[in-house]
Amino acid sequence: MESTRTGITQSVDPAARTITVLEPNDKVPQIYDLAPGSPIHGIKAGEHVRLRLAERLTVYVGPLGELVPEADGTATTSDARVLSVDRSYRLLTLLRTDGRRETFKVAREVKLSEMQPGDEVAVDSTQVIAVRPGQ
Repeated sequence: MESTRTGITQSVDPAARTITVLEPNDKVPQIYDLAPGSPIHGIKAGEHVRLRLAERLTVYVGPLGELVPEADGTATTSDARVLSVDRSYRLLTLLRTDGRRETFKVAREVKLSEMQPGDEVAVDSTQVIAVRPGQ
């Protein structure tokens, strides 16, 4: 899945291939790994950026904020609730804990037939695919 985020660059580490961005509704900056081939030259601290992110969706039915088991044996916290599932267009609309609504176009391997409104999900921003200046 992919999504877009905006924020202010706090730092860029070309050697580690990371970018730290403070998003408008967050109090703590997020550190994102850059996907191989993602150019970061010219991006400076203090600059407004738009990030295109590759994200992983974990679906888990349970209370919001509960630990969600991952396939690799780790755990994460659910941070969104399913609002709607459009199986024909493969769209999943989520409500994040911070109030943001996001709609994702999901891959064919995602079992939308097993999802329904109210399911708790965790969305993990795994890598930045593209970074560009702007809001």
